[in-house]
Amino acid sequence: MAGSAAKSVSSWLAATPSQDTKAWQRAVQSLSDAPPADDEKVLFDIICRLGRAWQWQRAVHVLGYMSLASVQATVFCLTAAMGACERAGQWQTSVQLLCEMVQAAVRANAVSLNSLISACGKARGWKLATRVLSGMFSRRVSRDEFTCCAVITACERGLQWPRAIHHFACMPASRLVHDVISFSAAISTCEKCGQWEIALQLLVGMAVVRARQDAISQSAAISASEKGGHWQLALRLLSQMPQARVAANEVSHSATISACGKVGDWKRALQLLTDMPSAKSKPNEVTLSACISACEGHWRAVLQLLSLLAQAKARCNEVTLQAAISSCETAGRWQAALHLLSGLTSVRAVEDITYNSVISACARCSQWQRALQLVSDMRVARVVPSEISISSAVRACHEAGRLAPVPKLLSEGGGLRTLRTLRMSQAPILHGASAVKRRHSAQTCSSRRSTRFACSRVGWPL
Repeated sequence: MAGSAAKSVSSWLAATPSQDTKAWQRAVQSLSDAPPADDEKVLFDIICRLGRAWQWQRAVHVLGYMSLASVQATVFCLTAAMGACERAGQWQTSVQLLCEMVQAAVRANAVSLNSLISACGKARGWKLATRVLSGMFSRRVSRDEFTCCAVITACERGLQWPRAIHHFACMPASRLVHDVISFSAAISTCEKCGQWEIALQLLVGMAVVRARQDAISQSAAISASEKGGHWQLALRLLSQMPQARVAANEVSHSATISACGKVGDWKRALQLLTDMPSAKSKPNEVTLSACISACEGHWRAVLQLLSLLAQAKARCNEVTLQAAISSCETAGRWQAALHLLSGLTSVRAVEDITYNSVISACARCSQWQRALQLVSDMRVARVVPSEISISSAVRACHEAGRLAPVPKLLSEGGGLRTLRTLRMSQAPILHGASAVKRRHSAQTCSSRRSTRFACSRVGWPL
């Protein structure tokens, strides 16, 4: 009876979509309500199915059911549960399961320890991952290529490139073969840590040991070159990918475009973007964002790229939109800057640096009313106007010959600190503003006193 209940649950789980969490919950609950089952193979199958469906909590629940039913959890069941926890990044639960294995005198195998190392890597727990590897040495648990790759990946996420290279170099001593996965993990570690020279040495080493290069290893090497400021090297690696029979993907193109952008070669960045379809690579959000950043200062190109981004129904990130707004600011395209800001504020919170760029664009075109409105909008959005925000708004008023709002701006913008920001570049503006204040002394008495005190602190007579 009990065994048939467990088998029916296993069959039910096999036919149940992973998205139907309520059905999974009912299935596991029915298993708990049934009489104890001692069919360990069926229970193992249930745990595996739960793990593949990302139902790690219910997989652990089945282990609890086995304990209550006095069914000995074998290393296979515990390993399957640890695998479920590893997929979900639940490294703490994986450690608890390992402790239960020790208490139950169940000898951990390479698969269970590999799952634990991988779970630690996802949580950037590189120290625990290396300790588990040391424990495998001391307990003579066999290690394989996956073990070393999991440790290297854990070191990568912890930005521990010397340890990652050490474990990579020790693989032959353990009679383990360097494959594309271990090479890619080591190259990716060097890329994230800015070690572009070592990354390139590893890429060359792949050809020496005849390890097949793939898009991951090539893209990581290109990204390492980009971060090292070697744009010509990034271009060369991208151009050599067809010779290595590796298809360039969005990551490799994005890294190369970003490398060109860092040296101001925006035309080459646009050309790379244009050439992507011929390389059977489709521009995505990351690629278009990298190209927009590369074209910063060239507003026409930026707006065209933003149009492509909208057509692809991709979402702009903060850096991309800031680059676009900055381009409009430089060109004095305040309408476009306002339009971009409007689209940005409708979907997310905006930082003061973005507002500052739009206010500055308005100041360049003497749009003083819009600049003042933006300062007001910042306060409504609970974004504190910075000294740059206030000084840009003051400049907009000065360019339009409208100095009346300046005293209020100064008094609301921190007074002394804002005056210091303006002291070198905009002292004539403040002199005109003080004259306006004197003409309206009856209405702005308190503001005049505070501004006069602030000016006296920096040596300005008002």
